[in-house]
Amino acid sequence: MNKDFSISVIIPVLNEEHHVSPCLDSILSQTRRHIEVIVVDNGSTDGTAKIVERFSNRDARVRLVKEDRKGVVYAKNRGIEEAGGDFIAFTDADCVAVVSWLGSLVRHFDESKIASVRGPNVLPREDTNTGNIIKETFTFFLPFGRKHCDFGYSSRQVDFNPSCNVMYRKEAFRETGLFNPDMYPLEDEDMAVRLRKTGFQILCDPDAIVYHYKKTEISDVFKLAYRFGKSRASFLKKGSETGIFRWSAIAVSFNVIILALICLLFFPKTVFVSLTLLSLMLALLIGMSLMIARKKRIMDFPVYFFFVLLVITGWNTGFIVKLFTPNRKS
Repeated sequence: MNKDFSISVIIPVLNEEHHVSPCLDSILSQTRRHIEVIVVDNGSTDGTAKIVERFSNRDARVRLVKEDRKGVVYAKNRGIEEAGGDFIAFTDADCVAVVSWLGSLVRHFDESKIASVRGPNVLPREDTNTGNIIKETFTFFLPFGRKHCDFGYSSRQVDFNPSCNVMYRKEAFRETGLFNPDMYPLEDEDMAVRLRKTGFQILCDPDAIVYHYKKTEISDVFKLAYRFGKSRASFLKKGSETGIFRWSAIAVSFNVIILALICLLFFPKTVFVSLTLLSLMLALLIGMSLMIARKKRIMDFPVYFFFVLLVITGWNTGFIVKLFTPNRKS
């Protein structure tokens, strides 16, 4: 393989003045030097743009691009359109990559059928305990019917690649089109489905590590779960192939709880059945929380339980809203 090909690194940003500097430092320190870094500002109102401009004044590889259409997917698509590299890597502004990140990803593209390669998304040691709990809670509900990519594994095929740590062959976008904004935040999974249908393969390299700092505001956790729920409903309405997900347990538990509460309030004769269902669902939620907590700190079980309940509520709210919202006419 020619070692001098170009790589475009795309970083969508929105009010990331507290994170963007460490992110850019890590990208510009990569062992793979022949790169361009495209930071796509999606309407920041803080000092993010000024910080990026200071980087671009010091290093010609950095470019700031403005995207007025609101939404990270529009920012990502704008970055693809601006990219001059044969390979396009994505990361988030709150990520810090190891120095060999790009080199580890790009080495797999000798085979023309490889369209995309990713690496592990790791919590930094100095991140807060709450940040770790949030990530572990979301991870518990992520797809489990796939080959995982983590420490101790060799490079292998996977079902999809998350956008905080991934590289694509640019020509793959010519085959499948850009990311679908209506599928956010699962636009990367939608892309993976389209790539596989086209005959491409997707890999994961455990050495291509980025450290990801998680937001810990309760409202942010609910919003993210809500968006995941909406996106999953979009998959359902689209009839897309998405595999087996633990989210089905979320939908069942949430809807059984709602049904039991309705019966308890409006149908007094069902009190025994309703209380039995509520007890069973509570036991399920406690069980899920314990499964996550026992891997780290069992003493944090109450916090895990709170976030499990928050994620379930947010996910189902988004799912139901999207499921019963008519599709926009094109």
